[in-house]
Amino acid sequence: MTEFDAIVIGGGPVGAMLGLMLASPCRSVAVIEARSSQSNDSRILALSWGTRLIFESLNLWSGLPVTPIKRICVSQQNGFGRVHFTSDEMGLPELGYVVRYVDIERMVSTELRKSGVEFIEGTRIDRLDPGYSRTRLYSGQKRFDTHLAVFADGGKLAEEQRLVTMNEKRYAELALVARITLEVPATGEAYERFTSNGPLALLPSGSEYSLVWVLKPDEAEAYRTMHLNEFLIRLNRTLDQALPVAINAHERAVFPLLLREAVVPVAHRVVLIGNAAQTLHPVAGQGFNLGIRDARDLAGVLVQSHGDWGDETLLQAYVARRRADSGAGLWWTDHLVEWFGSQNFMISVGRGMGLSAIEILPGLRKWISRKMIFGWQG
Repeated sequence: MTEFDAIVIGGGPVGAMLGLMLASPCRSVAVIEARSSQSNDSRILALSWGTRLIFESLNLWSGLPVTPIKRICVSQQNGFGRVHFTSDEMGLPELGYVVRYVDIERMVSTELRKSGVEFIEGTRIDRLDPGYSRTRLYSGQKRFDTHLAVFADGGKLAEEQRLVTMNEKRYAELALVARITLEVPATGEAYERFTSNGPLALLPSGSEYSLVWVLKPDEAEAYRTMHLNEFLIRLNRTLDQALPVAINAHERAVFPLLLREAVVPVAHRVVLIGNAAQTLHPVAGQGFNLGIRDARDLAGVLVQSHGDWGDETLLQAYVARRRADSGAGLWWTDHLVEWFGSQNFMISVGRGMGLSAIEILPGLRKWISRKMIFGWQG
């Protein structure tokens, strides 16, 4: 048996970064990861400028291979209205960045091993027993005691043991992802185009683009397997003249989409962060950034306390700190999908008027940019 002030369950980027934030010679902290080696996760992640500042505070930015986003163009298919968000308008070098999941994971886990935090790999927590003064975690015959258990692994165990209640909404559409080559090389511009099926996003990644295209299930599967030339014809028809022409595509794959949230992300000596607490639709690319802000705010509450990290007062302080940001992020992404997915003529006209208003009102445009970059806390 080993006892800790806090155990983070899940050694992915969000959990590992929380471990780094909590590292202290005065506290015992462990990060437990089920895998025994680095993942081969092929996802790409969108990081905001605000998330970059958090990475820099942990000395994690230098050397991380990223592709900057300096401009974002938002448009709708078969309708008027277009908005351009730029880093120059915000007085920032970049609005955000695109980075491979595996690159973040590699850098964060390397730093975690140097931090003094106990990084336990190849250990899957399969049972949890919350007690009065500590929570007991089990992995087979192994046992760990902790004052606070932080789930940063998707939250399946916490849900199975009914520690939290989850609300879930499965979208009817699927996400088709691929690497795309445009006839114009990537120059720091990202594109978000709303179509009759749902949003289509192109994010610069190196010299290419990463495509996330929301489609009806039968179309998504058909597009995944169809001949390259036919796929490019369909893609360019959707891009129309609003975006550069796609000339190649690689690594097409399909994933389900859902919105999922813990009604209250804390229980007795337990807290959920990142994807364990909420899973968002990929529109606007906010999910990973929200999870990093979860870790930052939880660490901010804990490191200011000299007492028991599992104290109910601390956990409620964390919930209060995160309520506005996580709630608004979930509401915004879900309603954005609904608003731009409707084919009602009047709603289409309203969308165009809304996009046009944002384009001609710099104050409104900056307000939206600020929320996307730094969150919704105020």
